[in-house]
Amino acid sequence: MHPESLQARHCFAALVVFSFFATVGATAATPVFEKDVRPILKEHCFHCHGEGGETKGGLDVRLSRFLQEGGDSGPAVVAGDAAKSHLLEMLKSGEMPKEKPRLPDAEIAKIEAWILAGAKTARPEPESLGPGPVFTQEERAWWSLQPIARPAVPELAAKSPGRNPIDAFVARKLAENELAFSPEAEPATLIRRASFDLTGLPPKPEAVDAFVAAWNNDPDAAFATMIDELLASTAYGERWGRHWLDVAGYADSDGYTDRDLERAHAWKYRDYVIAALNNDKPFDQFVREQLAGDEIAAQLGLHPDSPTEAEKARYAELLSATGFLRMAPDGTGAMNDLAARNATITDTLKIVSTAFYGMTIQCAECHDHRYDPISQADFYRLRAVFEPGFDPQNWRRPAQRLVSLQTKEDKARAAEIEAEAKKVDEARLKKQEEFITEVLEKELAKRDEAIRDELRTAYRTEVKERTPEQVALLKQHPTILKLSGGSLYLYDTTYKTKHAATLKEMADEAAKIRATKPEVEMVQAFTELPKEPGAVPATHLFHRGDFESPKEEVQPGDLSVLAGWRTTDLPENTAALPTTGRRLALAEALTDGRHPLLARNIVNRVWMHHFGTGLVKSVADFGALGEKPSHPELLDWLATEFMESGWSLKRLHRLVMSSHTWRQASKRDAERDRIDPDNRLLSRQNQRRLEAETLRDALLAVSGKLNPKVAGEPVPVMRNPEGQVVIGIDNTDSAGRPSGKYESLGGEEYRRSVYVQVRRSRPLEMFAAFDAPAMTDANCEIRPITTVSPQSLLLMNNLGMREHAQDFALRLEKECGEKADLGAKAERAWRVAFGRKPSETERAKAVEFVKAQTAYYTENPAKFEHAVGPAEEENAPAETLGLAALCHALMSANEFLYLD
Repeated sequence: MHPESLQARHCFAALVVFSFFATVGATAATPVFEKDVRPILKEHCFHCHGEGGETKGGLDVRLSRFLQEGGDSGPAVVAGDAAKSHLLEMLKSGEMPKEKPRLPDAEIAKIEAWILAGAKTARPEPESLGPGPVFTQEERAWWSLQPIARPAVPELAAKSPGRNPIDAFVARKLAENELAFSPEAEPATLIRRASFDLTGLPPKPEAVDAFVAAWNNDPDAAFATMIDELLASTAYGERWGRHWLDVAGYADSDGYTDRDLERAHAWKYRDYVIAALNNDKPFDQFVREQLAGDEIAAQLGLHPDSPTEAEKARYAELLSATGFLRMAPDGTGAMNDLAARNATITDTLKIVSTAFYGMTIQCAECHDHRYDPISQADFYRLRAVFEPGFDPQNWRRPAQRLVSLQTKEDKARAAEIEAEAKKVDEARLKKQEEFITEVLEKELAKRDEAIRDELRTAYRTEVKERTPEQVALLKQHPTILKLSGGSLYLYDTTYKTKHAATLKEMADEAAKIRATKPEVEMVQAFTELPKEPGAVPATHLFHRGDFESPKEEVQPGDLSVLAGWRTTDLPENTAALPTTGRRLALAEALTDGRHPLLARNIVNRVWMHHFGTGLVKSVADFGALGEKPSHPELLDWLATEFMESGWSLKRLHRLVMSSHTWRQASKRDAERDRIDPDNRLLSRQNQRRLEAETLRDALLAVSGKLNPKVAGEPVPVMRNPEGQVVIGIDNTDSAGRPSGKYESLGGEEYRRSVYVQVRRSRPLEMFAAFDAPAMTDANCEIRPITTVSPQSLLLMNNLGMREHAQDFALRLEKECGEKADLGAKAERAWRVAFGRKPSETERAKAVEFVKAQTAYYTENPAKFEHAVGPAEEENAPAETLGLAALCHALMSANEFLYLD
């Protein structure tokens, strides 16, 4: 480095150090190792100097005393003397950390300031450290790892519009920052907001009218009734089920490889989630069933042959719940190697970590977590919980993990039917042999008598047993060589027989018999094979995460940093169960009402979906790299209230939505934006854009085409001739090219988006444009919200959008009647799309616009357009096309796309 550049850098570092000391002086705090320096060294240096027994250059940097003792090059730190501190010299020159970017100047300055202040520690250090992780008091004291306690609810000011404890916590923060609540939103705004929040669908105009009328009588009673009606709708489970399916990583295909094999039975987990939420299944039970439904079934003695239908249904429900642990990408159906197996396990642990812990435990797979008190051993302790079900050395491919719900009675009946069908098969094969013999003899009769016996013998000899001479002879007589059961139809014309038809009738008869078998229902479940002594697979810590470098064995357990105040070890085996019981033990630990992470994590996710942002903005990372809660006491109050009120999500919705915090208007103003630009203090509601699936569902709802069918197999997706992914039955030929053939879905194409097939390699075009996850990763912790030009282009030009607009126009014509004028149709359009009446100006401009468009289509006739399926033969009425143009504009407007 040039001397002047080096001097400039040192001058800058000195300036940063001066700035650091100025801050220290202002706060009267001396930098200490544990708080200020150790986190930097842990992130950049521990893996080579202390972690796992690794001490390159004889240097261990995990304690201040070790740094001062030094390694092969002498002391790394000399307290009070930065110039003699070799560590500082290596960091400033960029020589350390090796093969990595130089540390930021601010971090180097912080270390230098600590050295100059005497290399102090917050407390006496231990005499020695083992190779395992050591957590400091500062790490153990991290906010999300503390026991959850119910804080006292602040008092609300007499004139505050607040109406429940949520408002009390928010109001206190607002007052501390010289802010106040916004006024309550208008009732029409509230019902639209609530309807989308809880059901993902717009309210019907009649529902808006009824709510506003009731509001004018008794606002609180009207609001409570409206919320109860929305929560009672099956659309609630579909809406909130989609939120959970993001976290679970739900997909209808395996991913991992380019083949992206379909998962034919994954939808049963999706239906389990929707039904559980509609039934307000207590969330602790919801968690236990997803982690250990099979072990709960064994505990209850449930199985496919349980005596009552209710018990059989409960068994199926519990098995379906464990589909949660089968959602990760799994390439072992296509390439069953150890790398693919371990990738599936790691992705599953990521899903468990983000869904239930709100922590990035997966970041400790290769080494101790660089920022949070999570050791590498913790990752493998968690893996040990699931290892018996995965069993990498005796891996079961996806098809082998399917569980049949067939009863013994049904199996016996199926066996009887199969035996009956086989009799028909045997008779058909006997008849087929008669026909082959008949044709063979007729063909031989055409040959010279001298070679007939030789030809007959060659034909009757097994293919692999034929001599070269026989092969050559048969090639000279292809009509004999090619004679088989499958080719008999070729000889029917020659010999005026109909043997092929007879055989087909017999095959059809066997198929008809087999069709009477009881349906075999399969579930994509996570199960353990019954354990045998010494047969439970061991879990080993992998050196640097390499599955080919196993080290010491680890036992199942929770995060070890919690061991100071709760039990973290889990039993290796539960004698009362035919399986290890490890997953059930973890599930019970997470839901015991004292775990610090689960309830905080869940209420924070619920808050995020009601406000657009969680109280902890980083919803999947409650660790050091995440954000701290904006209202920590409110978060803990909600968590305790949630648990103590029976883990009811619907009660939590009522609590949140009845608050003034949720009910306030979303209008921004300059003063609020100046004080709190991101609205983290909640002085107003946040304006939010509809998610991809909600947008499509809203389009179907306003166009009058929404199919309300609940549950069942997914609606398929396909690529159209232009290569776009659309809804439809795959019509590609053997070479993977669209054939152009169309098969009707019979209205299934209008079902809600949660039922559309999630094919990882084929995200629906609208979903991809509006940030729906394709699930190419393990799961979706939080959706991005982008605003990009392809979204506007899709809304303007997409053929599907034009079809929605046509359907909307047809709905308006039907509901308004033939005699209605354009003004009435425009008003109905506004009420259906936006939940309000248009202003006089909007109404007048809409009429003018429709007239102009109608005139255009009168001069330029056009047909109705369809995204998939055959084209229309007749031109569409110009009046309908003109109205459809208005509908298209309304469905593309920000007022349709955003919630106030």
